[in-house]
Amino acid sequence: MQRFVFAAFSLILLYKLYSSLLISQVGMNPLVYQETDPTYWMFMVLGIPGHMNGTIAIIFDVLLLSSCLASCIFSRQHITAIVFFCCYFIYFVLFNMTAGHHYANVAILVISFAFIFRDDLFGFSIQFCRFAFLFIMCSAAIWKIARGNLFYPPQLEMIMLSHNIGTLVAGDKTIKYQLVKWFILHRNWTHVIWITMIAMEFSFITGFFTRKMDKLLILVYLLFVIGGYLLAGIFAVENLLFLFLLYPSFNFIARQHILPTNKIAPISNSL
Repeated sequence: MQRFVFAAFSLILLYKLYSSLLISQVGMNPLVYQETDPTYWMFMVLGIPGHMNGTIAIIFDVLLLSSCLASCIFSRQHITAIVFFCCYFIYFVLFNMTAGHHYANVAILVISFAFIFRDDLFGFSIQFCRFAFLFIMCSAAIWKIARGNLFYPPQLEMIMLSHNIGTLVAGDKTIKYQLVKWFILHRNWTHVIWITMIAMEFSFITGFFTRKMDKLLILVYLLFVIGGYLLAGIFAVENLLFLFLLYPSFNFIARQHILPTNKIAPISNSL
């Protein structure tokens, strides 16, 4: 499992390297934006963004990539997984501060947390990551409902316009252009889609009570991702890794670690 997951992490990080999205590729002394977030404030107080440049940034990126690859190749140890989790946490915060936006592409950060543990704690950590994913999805729906976004018909229309302005101005007769244009012209259906997507997010609350719905939630999440990409151009490839947490093998292994068979008394002893 560790080899498979960290292989996926490695591919994503190599793509970030190719796209010049690593810390050493940002440039000298970029402007940072911390918003009202205590974690980001802590980074500012410690001066981490100011020191993470030049040679230090290159060393950091090498450590991030090498720890990920080592966790994939040498999968029977977890020291490199711990190093990777710490490095990726720093990378995630610094990237968001430099980009000036708190992105929700948190799958690598959440899932890598499970692999810093071994033995019985691994099962608990996998379940924790699963519940974190479920919380992210259903809390997003609750937040939209509490703020009144659910009952504001133009909400999805405004999102579609802001994310597809280039496509609409260019007027290219692509499928995406035709789809966005149709929904903008049919506002009632746009609101129905908006309500449906919020309902899809809220449906993940069922995962807190049973695993029997996980296969259905996999389908719901895929439809949600496809809808977000087609309508608003929102697509974070790393968040597809969240599907691992709903995959039956993960749940099976988690249960095996939470209740190891060697801790169950043999029938002969119990008699």
